[in-house]
Amino acid sequence: MLKEAFRRQFMQLKFEEVSGRKTLKPAWYLAIEFDYKSRPVPNAEKVRRENESWLVQLTNEIWEGLPSQSRFISGAVGASILTGKDYSDTNTDVAFLHQKEVLSAHVKAAEKHNFYLMERVSGKLSKNSPFKLHFFHPTSIEKLGRNLELTRIDPEAGIICQEFNQRNHIKIYLHNQKDNSLVCTEDKPPIYYPLEYFRGVQTIISDTPVYVIDPRYTYLKLNDIMMRKEKNYQKHESKLRRIKDFLWKNRTQFPMTELN
Repeated sequence: MLKEAFRRQFMQLKFEEVSGRKTLKPAWYLAIEFDYKSRPVPNAEKVRRENESWLVQLTNEIWEGLPSQSRFISGAVGASILTGKDYSDTNTDVAFLHQKEVLSAHVKAAEKHNFYLMERVSGKLSKNSPFKLHFFHPTSIEKLGRNLELTRIDPEAGIICQEFNQRNHIKIYLHNQKDNSLVCTEDKPPIYYPLEYFRGVQTIISDTPVYVIDPRYTYLKLNDIMMRKEKNYQKHESKLRRIKDFLWKNRTQFPMTELN
């Protein structure tokens, strides 16, 4: 009953025609993560298979024809593919250089599969709230800020897809060059990534080449979270340990002075 009331008032999407193209009207749209505190622990093997299946679909269908090395899978899904561990997440992280033409091509291709470029703000009504509120606002290539993602909508129901998983939310991490480093717009304070760390490591999944961000990049991001004790930083501890172990075992391929 509560879900239906929220849907009528805040969740229903509104569309308009702009230059012959169907777009979402500028407004804040709501999606509620009702199982935020009660989501069952996923089966490790199932998570691995799901991540692989999704990345093949993302590469071969949603972003078909776009060069795979124009973006790199990062975050928990990327770490899962690279290390073979069972990291699950509620979104897929993708690292891009801040290049308007490249990002525009990916956004347009994703729209054909019901993904729209959004800014997202999330929060809870109280510390112990059993559910989480997520607000989404359509944006454009000309107005890029932080908290960007490609959000999947349910066109029949006219709402944002209510399942929070890697298939419905593609979080975008933009990177700008600063001197001899790259800085991600999502990092606060900034982390200065060496240029050579921003590259894709090819992984073949079902005969499909998928490019995952260099694990040294991931190490720097996770280590920064742990050092600053960012909110909920403990949940990243096992990921950092596994990435560190992976780098040590493959130190010839990924030399890194920070590990010496």
